[in-house]
Amino acid sequence: MRIGECADLSFDCLRLVGPDDWAIHVPLGKLKTERLVPVDSFVCRLVNRLRLLRSQDPLPADGFLLARPSGRYALIRKLRTFWRDMVATVGIAKRIVPHQLRHYAASRTMPRVGVCGAVHRQLNRGYAA
Repeated sequence: MRIGECADLSFDCLRLVGPDDWAIHVPLGKLKTERLVPVDSFVCRLVNRLRLLRSQDPLPADGFLLARPSGRYALIRKLRTFWRDMVATVGIAKRIVPHQLRHYAASRTMPRVGVCGAVHRQLNRGYAA
Protein backbone atom coordinates (compact mmCIF):
# COMPACT_ATOMS: atom_id res chain seq x y z
CA MET A 1 0.00 0.00 0.00
CA ARG A 2 1.33 3.42 -0.85
CA ILE A 3 1.63 6.02 1.88
CA GLY A 4 -1.01 8.25 0.26
CA GLU A 5 -3.40 5.30 0.08
CA CYS A 6 -2.76 4.66 3.76
CA ALA A 7 -3.69 8.25 4.53
CA ASP A 8 -6.94 7.79 2.58
CA LEU A 9 -8.12 4.59 4.31
CA SER A 10 -11.73 4.83 5.42
CA PHE A 11 -12.82 4.22 8.99
CA ASP A 12 -14.49 0.98 7.86
CA CYS A 13 -11.62 -0.24 5.62
CA LEU A 14 -11.34 -3.69 7.27
CA ARG A 15 -13.31 -6.34 5.37
CA LEU A 16 -14.01 -10.00 6.12
CA VAL A 17 -13.27 -11.88 2.87
CA GLY A 18 -13.54 -15.45 4.13
CA PRO A 19 -13.59 -17.48 7.32
CA ASP A 20 -10.82 -15.86 9.39
CA ASP A 21 -9.51 -14.07 6.28
CA TRP A 22 -9.37 -10.29 6.38
CA ALA A 23 -8.39 -7.60 3.90
CA ILE A 24 -8.11 -3.83 3.89
CA HIS A 25 -10.12 -2.04 1.24
CA VAL A 26 -7.73 0.40 -0.42
CA PRO A 27 -9.50 3.30 -2.14
CA LEU A 28 -8.64 4.67 -5.55
CA GLY A 29 -4.89 5.03 -5.69
CA LYS A 30 -2.15 5.94 -8.10
CA LEU A 31 -3.53 3.74 -10.88
CA LYS A 32 -7.14 4.76 -10.16
CA THR A 33 -8.12 1.27 -9.01
CA GLU A 34 -9.63 -0.01 -5.79
CA ARG A 35 -8.34 -3.24 -4.30
CA LEU A 36 -8.38 -5.50 -1.27
CA VAL A 37 -5.05 -6.12 0.45
CA PRO A 38 -4.89 -9.31 2.56
CA VAL A 39 -3.89 -8.69 6.18
CA ASP A 40 -3.09 -10.85 9.18
CA SER A 41 -4.53 -10.79 12.69
CA PHE A 42 -1.94 -8.25 13.90
CA VAL A 43 -3.07 -5.71 11.30
CA CYS A 44 -6.71 -6.42 12.19
CA ARG A 45 -5.98 -5.64 15.84
CA LEU A 46 -4.09 -2.49 14.84
CA VAL A 47 -6.97 -1.23 12.65
CA ASN A 48 -9.48 -1.96 15.43
CA ARG A 49 -7.29 -0.07 17.93
CA LEU A 50 -7.08 2.90 15.56
CA ARG A 51 -10.87 2.84 15.15
CA LEU A 52 -11.31 2.83 18.93
CA LEU A 53 -8.97 5.80 19.28
CA ARG A 54 -10.70 7.67 16.44
CA SER A 55 -14.10 7.10 18.06
CA GLN A 56 -12.76 8.93 21.14
CA ASP A 57 -11.30 11.80 19.07
CA PRO A 58 -12.71 15.23 19.99
CA LEU A 59 -12.60 16.23 16.30
CA PRO A 60 -15.76 15.54 14.30
CA ALA A 61 -15.83 12.24 12.42
CA ASP A 62 -14.50 12.63 8.89
CA GLY A 63 -14.77 9.03 7.69
CA PHE A 64 -11.02 8.36 7.67
CA LEU A 65 -9.09 5.84 9.75
CA LEU A 66 -6.25 8.29 10.45
CA ALA A 67 -6.95 11.75 11.83
CA ARG A 68 -6.02 14.62 9.55
CA PRO A 69 -6.69 17.84 11.47
CA SER A 70 -4.33 19.79 9.18
CA GLY A 71 -5.19 18.05 5.92
CA ARG A 72 -4.07 15.09 3.86
CA TYR A 73 -0.60 16.33 2.89
CA ALA A 74 0.25 17.32 6.46
CA LEU A 75 -0.71 13.80 7.56
CA ILE A 76 1.53 12.25 4.88
CA ARG A 77 4.43 14.49 5.97
CA LYS A 78 3.88 13.40 9.58
CA LEU A 79 3.82 9.72 8.56
CA ARG A 80 7.10 10.13 6.66
CA THR A 81 8.71 11.97 9.59
CA PHE A 82 7.52 9.30 12.02
CA TRP A 83 8.94 6.61 9.73
CA ARG A 84 12.38 8.29 9.60
CA ASP A 85 12.40 8.73 13.38
CA MET A 86 11.40 5.10 13.95
CA VAL A 87 14.09 3.79 11.59
CA ALA A 88 16.71 5.91 13.37
CA THR A 89 15.47 4.82 16.81
CA VAL A 90 15.89 1.14 16.05
CA GLY A 91 19.38 1.85 14.72
CA ILE A 92 19.01 1.14 11.01
CA ALA A 93 21.70 3.12 9.23
CA LYS A 94 20.58 2.31 5.69
CA ARG A 95 18.01 4.63 4.14
CA ILE A 96 14.67 2.82 4.03
CA VAL A 97 11.55 4.37 2.56
CA PRO A 98 7.96 3.27 3.32
CA HIS A 99 7.45 2.08 -0.26
CA GLN A 100 9.95 -0.73 0.37
CA LEU A 101 7.49 -2.23 2.86
CA ARG A 102 5.13 -3.04 -0.02
CA HIS A 103 7.69 -5.39 -1.48
CA TYR A 104 8.59 -6.90 1.88
CA ALA A 105 4.92 -7.52 2.68
CA ALA A 106 4.38 -9.14 -0.72
CA SER A 107 7.34 -11.47 -0.26
CA ARG A 108 5.96 -12.49 3.15
CA THR A 109 2.42 -12.94 1.81
CA MET A 110 3.21 -15.00 -1.30
CA PRO A 111 4.11 -18.27 0.47
CA ARG A 112 1.07 -17.99 2.76
CA VAL A 113 -1.37 -17.17 -0.02
CA GLY A 114 0.26 -19.39 -2.62
CA VAL A 115 -0.91 -17.34 -5.58
CA CYS A 116 2.00 -15.33 -6.93
CA GLY A 117 0.05 -13.75 -9.79
CA ALA A 118 -2.68 -12.39 -7.53
CA VAL A 119 -0.16 -10.76 -5.21
CA HIS A 120 1.67 -9.19 -8.14
CA ARG A 121 -1.60 -7.81 -9.51
CA GLN A 122 -2.39 -6.32 -6.10
CA LEU A 123 0.94 -4.56 -6.22
CA ASN A 124 0.02 -3.20 -9.67
CA ARG A 125 3.02 -4.89 -11.22
CA GLY A 126 1.21 -7.18 -13.68
CA TYR A 127 1.45 -10.96 -13.78
CA ALA A 128 4.90 -12.44 -13.18
CA ALA A 129 5.38 -15.86 -14.75
